[in-house]
Formats: sequence, structure tokens, C-alpha cells
Amino acid sequence: MAHVSQKLAETSIKPYTLPTMKPSTALQTKRAAIRSVVERHNALNARVFGSVVHGDDHEGSDLDLLIDPTPKISLMDVAKSRARSDSRCESGCFDA
Repeated sequence: MAHVSQKLAETSIKPYTLPTMKPSTALQTKRAAIRSVVERHNALNARVFGSVVHGDDHEGSDLDLLIDPTPKISLMDVAKSRARSDSRCESGCFDA
């Protein structure tokens, strides 16, 4: 593996890294997508708490959401919403 890294460095080819963003930025720019994920997975009334609310978030922080489950929610809904939220945000910047 070190050989591959050395070759990349020698050729000036940099491995692609995903852009990161603060969760507060993700909330501002992806609010509709977040709501859609929450509602599609049998939950309502998503509320933000934690570092985003306090203005202490940074790149690498997560987006903490508190939701109201509907009677139809299952563990699969929770798992699917997590996977979908990670794939919709370049850096996996929110947890659902």
C-alpha cells in the first residue's frame, strides 16, 4: 500500500476526498431533503439539538435530530433513514 501512495505522490495525483461542510450549512442547504427522509421513514416533527443549535458545530460534527415516531415506524425505517441521509450529504453530515 505504501508503494501506491508513493507513486501517487510522485505523479502529483491526489486521491479524491469528499468535501465537508458544517452541519448548520447542511441544514440550511438540505432542509427539504432532511424533511423528506424523516417523513418517508415514518417519523414527524424533526427538531435540531446539540452543537448546531448552540452555534458550536464544525466540519466533522454531526447533525443531531430529535423526531416523533409514528406508530408505523420500525428499526428498518431508522436504518434506512440513516443510510439515505448519509448518501444525500457529501460528507455524511447528518444522522437521521
